[in-house]
Amino acid sequence: GAVTTLAGSAGAAGSADGTGVAARFDQPRGVAVNASGTVFIADYGNVLLRTISPAGAVTTLAGSAGVVGSTDSVGTAARFYLPTGVVADGNTVYVADTSNNLIRRAVPVSQAGLPTIALQPLDQEVSVGQSITFRVSVAGSGVGYQWLRNGQPIAGATGSTYTIASAQLSDIATFSVRVSGAGGSVDSSASNLAVLPLGTGPIVITARPVALHVEAGSPATFSVTASGAGLSYQWLKNGTTITGATASSYTIASAQSGDVGTYTVRLTAGAASDFAAAKLNVGAATAGVSISAQPQGLSVNRGEAATFTVIAFGSGLSYQWLKNGSPIAGATAATYTIASAQSADAANYSVRVAGAGSSVESSSAALTVAVPAPPGGTARLVNLSILTELAAPGDTFTMGYVVGGAGTAGIKSILIRAVGPTLGAAPFGIPGTLGDPKLELFAGETRTGENDNWGGAPALAAAFASVGAFTYASASSLDSAVLANISAGNNTVKVSGNADGTGIVLAELYDSTPTAAMTAATPRLVNVSVLKSLGTGLTAGFVVDGQGAKRVLVRAVGPTIGAAPFNVPGAVEDPQLTLYSGQTVLQSNDNWGGTAELTAAFAQVGAFALPANSKDAAVLATLSPGAYTVQAKGVGGTTGVAIVEVYEVP
Repeated sequence: GAVTTLAGSAGAAGSADGTGVAARFDQPRGVAVNASGTVFIADYGNVLLRTISPAGAVTTLAGSAGVVGSTDSVGTAARFYLPTGVVADGNTVYVADTSNNLIRRAVPVSQAGLPTIALQPLDQEVSVGQSITFRVSVAGSGVGYQWLRNGQPIAGATGSTYTIASAQLSDIATFSVRVSGAGGSVDSSASNLAVLPLGTGPIVITARPVALHVEAGSPATFSVTASGAGLSYQWLKNGTTITGATASSYTIASAQSGDVGTYTVRLTAGAASDFAAAKLNVGAATAGVSISAQPQGLSVNRGEAATFTVIAFGSGLSYQWLKNGSPIAGATAATYTIASAQSADAANYSVRVAGAGSSVESSSAALTVAVPAPPGGTARLVNLSILTELAAPGDTFTMGYVVGGAGTAGIKSILIRAVGPTLGAAPFGIPGTLGDPKLELFAGETRTGENDNWGGAPALAAAFASVGAFTYASASSLDSAVLANISAGNNTVKVSGNADGTGIVLAELYDSTPTAAMTAATPRLVNVSVLKSLGTGLTAGFVVDGQGAKRVLVRAVGPTIGAAPFNVPGAVEDPQLTLYSGQTVLQSNDNWGGTAELTAAFAQVGAFALPANSKDAAVLATLSPGAYTVQAKGVGGTTGVAIVEVYEVP
């Protein structure tokens, strides 16, 4: 009856290989053991086939973490779609590949002849009507290409590039390419295409900067085409202003590894402003050896595995990895792995690649080794949901969210859903659901995207699984979903019924960053909210994840948004809120009372002030990880529009 942990760490999802607690899994579903004691695992959430040796070492046998597909190939080039069951017969493994509706077999095989993708297609964001080209670079000869849209082959797209001459909103999708060689097929990583409408505002962007990959020493030019009265430009790198970069284009004359990053142009016309951004990757090149993919910096917890990788071209290549410039004994392959990183391993790592009488050293990649935070430091908001009804034709509501947090930087991946038809189907069986919900995304006043029908996109299905969201009834259901890369600041989602439809709808926001991947610099959901008529009552759910506890501010605001400067029509006169954990009431408030503690909390989180004598409601609560609900009602059965808000309090 003695229970022990063979591999993994409680509550820490991830895909890292390693020994014992250094390894990570994401919802492992199937386990089998062969006669030699090797354990095989169907790692459902990571879409991987994993093994644990008798000594406790976890390795990835097949698949690529988070990359969904059905490709039969070798090792990391193979693809699964939510595998659940596994059986071992010696070293032959059979897998129930559930969402592919397949039974798969894995057998020992050499990886000789398998193509290697040196340059993956890049995410792109363009305006309607703009031309865009996806590119892939492959090591080896005699290879074939097949481009895929949302996992399905594109007729005639069989070259190393794929071009959309005039992108439209209907082209929004994920694109990848299947590269075939003598040893099997390899699927590239999926790249997202975002197509933004031109809009009718004071600034209209007709051509956005595109993501670039150039060799070291080559020029890199980003440009934007836009119209607007008195238009001015300012380019930024990773959010920092570039001095003197105030034209419609920005050129780096000789790009180097230090230039890698996200380049954003801020366009200003009077009081209006808009933004467009694209990434730059830089590969090293010499006459005899070319590095197309540099080692990337890593941040891991103590005891976790850390793997550095380089992809290079040339004949007769050899490798020597360096730590702070000194050779590492035995580190002579294209990858270098530290099985269990310790504080002493924190350093700068590079690799010297030699071949054909010349050599080149890669850029330096920093390894940061963190001691896992004690309980109390990592809890965060990860989800907001609202189940409500669009009662009349043209009825809509708005969900708001703010991405950021002190000391954070970069882009945040957010999964956004509007569910109607699936709620009406088994196992939910809710009557009167909205037949065709629609999502529209806004950054400030700028409309940045939309989705009507989710289309069964594999990337979305994988995102559902990774955040623990229920699956949709079918790939053809009329539910909506978007996986969006969101910049810091205020963002909103408008939920409506297509063709002014009515009915019950569930709207959801998910932070799609795994807890194991969160660092102090990773942006968070620092505020989530919903603006809607209360009717007989409005119930919003939110989830706290991580370790320890999180202090939150919850508000139900009516009178203040009905007055200047907001002037929201029909605001409820006296809202009351109740905070629940399950069926247990944690706190309740009618009028907030102007307390000093709440006033200080409003200022701390950047929430707009409430008059001390207003009938708005607010509470402060310290919550452990788990699911919570907020119910807002009008006192005495009154109704009207209110905003229900949840803020993290640092």
